[in-house]
Amino acid sequence: MLCEKITLPSPIIDAKEEDVMKDLIKRSDKLTKPGVIAKLGKKATDIIPVKVKNVCELRDVVTENELYIQCLKVATDGFIILEKQAAKFTVNEDVIVKKINDISDGVEISSIHEICLARSYNISKLVNDYKKKI
Repeated sequence: MLCEKITLPSPIIDAKEEDVMKDLIKRSDKLTKPGVIAKLGKKATDIIPVKVKNVCELRDVVTENELYIQCLKVATDGFIILEKQAAKFTVNEDVIVKKINDISDGVEISSIHEICLARSYNISKLVNDYKKKI
């Protein structure tokens, strides 16, 4: 497949996108660090005697058949929810390309495959505006 000429944004990552990425890295680091509750939970489980832990584990035993039935129910319910959400959020690719081109400066994409050439903050704004409409 021959590619059409693609105009790359310059610079590839601008200052605004760089700031957004730094903020996301800080938020990610904060979320992945164990919190106070996790640390306390670890200490609490270390204190509980092994015999008590073994008794607690025994009460949670279910038969293989019950487990199979529960798994099928969860999978079925999950698929129904996923199907509803997919229908709700499906948007035509041509509409997406047009909306991105309407708000992008200096970059025009011709297909959904070139979406990575648009500025991330523009895409983020479009997504947030779309979510508000739903």
